[in-house]
Amino acid sequence: MIGRNRLPLSADALNEVWSTSNSTAMETYNANKGSYTGLAVAAVAARLELFPGNTFLSQIKAYSSRLANLQSSNEIDAGTFQFTPDSLTLRSPKQNTIYDTVFIAVRGGRVLRIANRQYPGMVYELMRQQP
Repeated sequence: MIGRNRLPLSADALNEVWSTSNSTAMETYNANKGSYTGLAVAAVAARLELFPGNTFLSQIKAYSSRLANLQSSNEIDAGTFQFTPDSLTLRSPKQNTIYDTVFIAVRGGRVLRIANRQYPGMVYELMRQQP
């Protein structure tokens, strides 16, 4: 059944605000010394706004901490986009990025899944934000 709920992209459904957030935490332990070595946490929030006229605005915030050493980044980008039924290309002065993209049908709506074609491990499953 996996894959049967995947839908191609369409212009009328794409022009929305999409977002997601994820976090994780991990305690670490030194097996050689038998002692607790700390806690590592990470969080990411992504927002992608696709507007009529094929323009976009994206923002990715990332936070990580290890032993009270907090690091953060905030990347904002804007430009134009093009899409086919299975891909989304974001063009900006900073960079051009191609994503393998699909809508996934879920109860009550759909999820926009984008996977960076150059870095396949960078996958975002974005939910449509309610107005």
